[in-house]
Amino acid sequence: MRLKERFKQRITCCTIMKDEEHNIEFFLNNIYDWVDELVLIDTGSKDMTLEKVNHFVNFMQAKKIRLDLFKWNDDFSAARNFSLGHASSEWVLVLDADEVISDEGLLELRKTIDSASGEVLGLNLIQRHYVNDAKLPGFRHCDDTCLHADNYLGYIETNVVRVFKNNKAIRYRYTVHEKVDKSIFELNGKILPTNIIIHHYGYKKDEETSKRKTIFYKRLEEKQLALTPNDPKPYYELALIARAENNLSRALELFQKCAGLEPRHELVLLELGNCYREQKDVDKAAECYKKSIELRDHDIRGYINLGLLFSKLGKFEDAQKILEQAIKIDEENHKEDVKHNKTEKLNPRPYNILADNFIRQKNFDEAIKLLEKAIKLMPYNFEAYNNLAGMYFAKNDKNSFNKGIALLGKAFHLGTKNITLLKNLAAIYAGQKDATKLKKVNRLIEEIGKK
Repeated sequence: MRLKERFKQRITCCTIMKDEEHNIEFFLNNIYDWVDELVLIDTGSKDMTLEKVNHFVNFMQAKKIRLDLFKWNDDFSAARNFSLGHASSEWVLVLDADEVISDEGLLELRKTIDSASGEVLGLNLIQRHYVNDAKLPGFRHCDDTCLHADNYLGYIETNVVRVFKNNKAIRYRYTVHEKVDKSIFELNGKILPTNIIIHHYGYKKDEETSKRKTIFYKRLEEKQLALTPNDPKPYYELALIARAENNLSRALELFQKCAGLEPRHELVLLELGNCYREQKDVDKAAECYKKSIELRDHDIRGYINLGLLFSKLGKFEDAQKILEQAIKIDEENHKEDVKHNKTEKLNPRPYNILADNFIRQKNFDEAIKLLEKAIKLMPYNFEAYNNLAGMYFAKNDKNSFNKGIALLGKAFHLGTKNITLLKNLAAIYAGQKDATKLKKVNRLIEEIGKK
């Protein structure tokens, strides 16, 4: 495909890789026809990664691939910047070998950089991390926008600047969890938000591999902290690692240092509030959530955490007030997104927490009304399906019972991997002695259990 005849601006994809033999062929086939140049930098593969790249190059007669080696030096930014030095296009796209963008997303990307004004130096993309841990903050179950995610229960999303002008002044910083944002802002450049999704599949690791990766990242973050002791970022990243290691006191100390240096840094106030909540210091937790709301009034996560805290404390009126604010803000944000042809989804959490709030007060009619609305607005809000079905079953009449079964059945056909919902559906089919449907549900439960 001769893309340079179709688009005004050229783009180079820069990728660093190591031991990616299981991902590299899929990655190359996804990206190759959409970029004008592909820079691949290997940082020390010991598997068949390089052989597979060379096979692709020979088979495709891929003249636009530039392959080079980089001696690893415990610095992701150094490797990234080495790759940028090979790029010859006007724009750069940075992807890893375990990431893909859909054809629709890549087309939108090319059109966006063609129409970008001169002040735009970077694009903010949505990085969708596919995971199997439903307890992670911001977790959402997979829906029909998920690409090649059959082996995952759901995803979490972050925003990343992965597309930017090929400018020698725009370079990565930090030894790990590297970013280019600061160098763009120092040039007074504008970073344009987009709805383009990077699908990231790198989190499906066994426990031993995950442990080694955590130790590796921790070492690099400690190195970064020694280099830049007044930068909030390494404190934040090390605090997240401490949380994952169940070292709450260390996490609290690191989050406090990060918040002291920069209270607006990412989600530090929410994380700090969560640490206080786990320590049963609800006053300090509430203070952190309120401060987060004050600094980020259009980000509903502070409202959600505060509403959940009030609900657990039995302060139902306070919880309802704050969660209704979250819903109002989320729906207003969503209307603006639709107006600007963006597809940002509504967040299901405030609806689900508020519905639970009504249930705990035995206000079942309000709970049903809210859950029905939530499902109408968010067809993949599977927690709402399960809770609403429970409300129908509680009515204890045949019509409501059938509505509950139909609701769980619809969730099943939509591809739900909500284990609680599936077990409830299995129990119903077992009671009805419907062996065929029971077998299908149990098979899915078994598959999920293996992940």
